[in-house]
Amino acid sequence: MTFQRVGAGHFQFLASYVLSKNRGNYPGLYAGDGQAPNGSSQFDSRDSLAISTGPLPGSRTHILKAFGSYRFGFGLTAGTSAYWQSGTPLNEFGITPSGSGSFLQPRGSAGRTPSTWDLNLRLDYPVPRSVLQALGLRLILDLEHIGSPRRPIAFVQQHYFGADSQGNPTDPSPLYGQVTVYDPPMSARFGVDLGF
Repeated sequence: MTFQRVGAGHFQFLASYVLSKNRGNYPGLYAGDGQAPNGSSQFDSRDSLAISTGPLPGSRTHILKAFGSYRFGFGLTAGTSAYWQSGTPLNEFGITPSGSGSFLQPRGSAGRTPSTWDLNLRLDYPVPRSVLQALGLRLILDLEHIGSPRRPIAFVQQHYFGADSQGNPTDPSPLYGQVTVYDPPMSARFGVDLGF
Protein backbone atom coordinates (compact mmCIF):
# COMPACT_ATOMS: atom_id res chain seq x y z
CA MET A 1 0.00 0.00 0.00
CA THR A 2 1.49 3.35 -1.03
CA PHE A 3 0.52 6.97 -0.36
CA GLN A 4 2.29 9.80 -2.12
CA ARG A 5 2.12 13.50 -2.83
CA VAL A 6 4.24 14.85 -5.67
CA GLY A 7 3.98 17.97 -7.78
CA ALA A 8 5.16 21.54 -8.06
CA GLY A 9 4.50 22.47 -4.42
CA HIS A 10 7.03 22.84 -1.65
CA PHE A 11 6.12 19.60 0.13
CA GLN A 12 6.37 16.06 -1.26
CA PHE A 13 6.17 12.70 0.44
CA LEU A 14 5.80 8.99 -0.15
CA ALA A 15 4.82 6.41 2.47
CA SER A 16 4.40 2.67 1.99
CA TYR A 17 3.39 -0.39 3.97
CA VAL A 18 4.18 -3.98 2.98
CA LEU A 19 2.61 -7.07 4.54
CA SER A 20 4.40 -10.20 3.36
CA LYS A 21 5.51 -13.76 4.04
CA ASN A 22 8.48 -15.46 2.44
CA ARG A 23 8.28 -19.24 2.91
CA GLY A 24 9.95 -22.17 1.25
CA ASN A 25 12.74 -24.70 1.58
CA TYR A 26 15.48 -22.98 -0.46
CA PRO A 27 16.72 -19.45 0.28
CA GLY A 28 18.89 -19.21 -2.84
CA LEU A 29 22.65 -19.23 -3.40
CA TYR A 30 23.17 -16.79 -0.54
CA ALA A 31 21.19 -18.10 2.41
CA GLY A 32 21.48 -14.99 4.59
CA ASP A 33 21.31 -16.99 7.82
CA GLY A 34 25.01 -17.38 8.51
CA GLN A 35 25.74 -20.22 6.10
CA ALA A 36 28.46 -19.87 3.49
CA PRO A 37 27.32 -18.43 0.13
CA ASN A 38 26.69 -21.16 -2.45
CA GLY A 39 27.71 -23.76 0.13
CA SER A 40 24.46 -24.93 1.68
CA SER A 41 24.29 -28.61 2.59
CA GLN A 42 20.60 -28.58 3.50
CA PHE A 43 19.72 -31.11 0.79
CA ASP A 44 22.41 -33.56 1.98
CA SER A 45 20.44 -34.72 5.01
CA ARG A 46 17.13 -36.53 4.57
CA ASP A 47 16.13 -35.89 8.22
CA SER A 48 16.82 -32.17 7.84
CA LEU A 49 14.73 -31.96 4.65
CA ALA A 50 11.62 -32.97 6.60
CA ILE A 51 11.81 -29.73 8.62
CA SER A 52 13.47 -27.44 6.06
CA THR A 53 10.27 -25.73 4.87
CA GLY A 54 9.32 -22.56 6.72
CA PRO A 55 9.99 -18.82 6.86
CA LEU A 56 13.09 -17.96 4.80
CA PRO A 57 15.89 -15.73 6.18
CA GLY A 58 14.65 -12.48 4.58
CA SER A 59 11.02 -12.89 5.63
CA ARG A 60 9.78 -9.67 7.26
CA THR A 61 6.06 -9.61 8.03
CA HIS A 62 5.69 -5.82 8.28
CA ILE A 63 7.66 -3.02 6.61
CA LEU A 64 6.81 0.70 6.88
CA LYS A 65 8.74 3.28 4.85
CA ALA A 66 8.41 7.05 4.53
CA PHE A 67 10.26 9.61 2.43
CA GLY A 68 9.60 13.34 2.30
CA SER A 69 11.06 16.72 1.44
CA TYR A 70 10.21 20.38 1.91
CA ARG A 71 11.68 23.25 -0.14
CA PHE A 72 11.82 26.55 1.74
CA GLY A 73 11.40 29.89 -0.05
CA PHE A 74 15.06 30.86 0.47
CA GLY A 75 16.33 27.74 -1.35
CA LEU A 76 17.03 25.23 1.41
CA THR A 77 15.55 21.77 0.86
CA ALA A 78 15.15 19.40 3.82
CA GLY A 79 14.53 15.75 3.09
CA THR A 80 14.06 12.73 5.30
CA SER A 81 13.76 8.97 4.98
CA ALA A 82 12.61 6.57 7.65
CA TYR A 83 11.62 2.94 7.98
CA TRP A 84 10.47 0.40 10.55
CA GLN A 85 10.50 -3.32 9.86
CA SER A 86 9.74 -6.45 11.85
CA GLY A 87 12.50 -8.95 12.57
CA THR A 88 13.61 -11.94 10.52
CA PRO A 89 13.28 -15.62 11.51
CA LEU A 90 16.11 -17.45 13.26
CA ASN A 91 17.24 -21.06 12.85
CA GLU A 92 19.10 -23.59 14.97
CA PHE A 93 21.71 -25.52 12.98
CA GLY A 94 23.66 -28.65 13.80
CA ILE A 95 25.74 -31.27 12.00
CA THR A 96 24.66 -34.78 10.94
CA PRO A 97 26.86 -37.84 11.65
CA SER A 98 28.01 -37.66 7.99
CA GLY A 99 29.23 -34.09 8.54
CA SER A 100 26.60 -32.13 6.58
CA GLY A 101 24.65 -29.23 8.04
CA SER A 102 21.11 -29.80 9.31
CA PHE A 103 18.19 -28.06 10.95
CA LEU A 104 17.65 -28.99 14.60
CA GLN A 105 14.23 -27.28 14.68
CA PRO A 106 11.82 -26.55 11.83
CA ARG A 107 13.12 -23.73 9.62
CA GLY A 108 12.53 -20.29 11.10
CA SER A 109 11.15 -21.52 14.43
CA ALA A 110 14.10 -20.57 16.72
CA GLY A 111 12.74 -17.04 17.34
CA ARG A 112 13.07 -13.77 15.44
CA THR A 113 15.52 -10.90 15.42
CA PRO A 114 14.28 -7.64 16.99
CA SER A 115 12.39 -5.18 14.81
CA THR A 116 14.57 -2.38 13.43
CA TRP A 117 14.10 1.25 12.46
CA ASP A 118 16.17 3.96 10.80
CA LEU A 119 15.91 7.75 10.35
CA ASN A 120 17.99 9.92 7.98
CA LEU A 121 17.99 13.65 7.16
CA ARG A 122 19.46 15.64 4.28
CA LEU A 123 19.80 19.42 4.03
CA ASP A 124 20.59 20.77 0.56
CA TYR A 125 21.30 24.48 0.01
CA PRO A 126 22.21 26.11 -3.33
CA VAL A 127 24.60 29.03 -2.66
CA PRO A 128 22.84 32.18 -3.96
CA ARG A 129 25.89 34.30 -4.85
CA SER A 130 25.63 35.07 -8.57
CA VAL A 131 28.98 33.62 -9.68
CA LEU A 132 28.70 30.56 -7.46
CA GLN A 133 25.05 30.06 -8.40
CA ALA A 134 26.04 29.95 -12.08
CA LEU A 135 28.43 27.12 -11.20
CA GLY A 136 25.64 25.29 -9.39
CA LEU A 137 27.44 25.28 -6.03
CA ARG A 138 25.44 23.42 -3.38
CA LEU A 139 26.14 22.65 0.26
CA ILE A 140 24.87 19.31 1.54
CA LEU A 141 24.58 17.92 5.06
CA ASP A 142 23.57 14.29 5.63
CA LEU A 143 22.67 12.95 9.07
CA GLU A 144 22.35 9.17 8.90
CA HIS A 145 20.92 6.70 11.41
CA ILE A 146 19.70 9.48 13.72
CA GLY A 147 19.18 8.13 17.23
CA SER A 148 20.47 4.72 16.17
CA PRO A 149 19.42 2.19 18.80
CA ARG A 150 22.41 -0.05 17.89
CA ARG A 151 20.08 -3.04 18.16
CA PRO A 152 21.30 -6.50 17.16
CA ILE A 153 20.21 -7.54 13.67
CA ALA A 154 22.11 -10.82 13.09
CA PHE A 155 23.02 -13.72 15.36
CA VAL A 156 25.14 -16.90 15.28
CA GLN A 157 22.73 -19.70 14.37
CA GLN A 158 25.13 -22.68 14.39
CA HIS A 159 24.41 -24.44 17.69
CA TYR A 160 26.43 -27.67 17.36
CA PHE A 161 29.52 -28.65 15.36
CA GLY A 162 29.19 -32.41 15.63
CA ALA A 163 26.91 -35.42 16.10
CA ASP A 164 27.35 -38.92 17.44
CA SER A 165 26.51 -42.06 15.44
CA GLN A 166 22.85 -41.86 16.56
CA GLY A 167 22.56 -38.27 15.34
CA ASN A 168 22.56 -36.63 18.76
CA PRO A 169 24.22 -33.19 18.71
CA THR A 170 27.71 -32.87 20.19
CA ASP A 171 30.35 -30.15 20.45
CA PRO A 172 28.11 -27.13 21.23
CA SER A 173 29.20 -23.75 19.92
CA PRO A 174 29.99 -21.24 22.68
CA LEU A 175 28.98 -18.49 20.26
CA TYR A 176 25.45 -19.76 19.55
CA GLY A 177 22.93 -16.92 19.90
CA GLN A 178 25.57 -14.20 20.11
CA VAL A 179 25.25 -11.03 18.03
CA THR A 180 27.27 -10.74 14.81
CA VAL A 181 25.84 -7.48 13.39
CA TYR A 182 24.34 -4.37 15.02
CA ASP A 183 22.47 -1.42 13.55
CA PRO A 184 24.99 1.09 12.17
CA PRO A 185 25.91 4.04 14.43
CA MET A 186 24.78 7.61 13.78
CA SER A 187 26.98 9.50 11.34
CA ALA A 188 27.18 12.91 9.67
CA ARG A 189 28.58 13.87 6.28
CA PHE A 190 29.14 17.33 4.83
CA GLY A 191 29.51 17.78 1.08
CA VAL A 192 30.07 20.46 -1.53
CA ASP A 193 28.60 19.87 -4.99
CA LEU A 194 29.88 21.90 -7.93
CA GLY A 195 28.37 21.59 -11.38
CA PHE A 196 29.49 22.97 -14.75
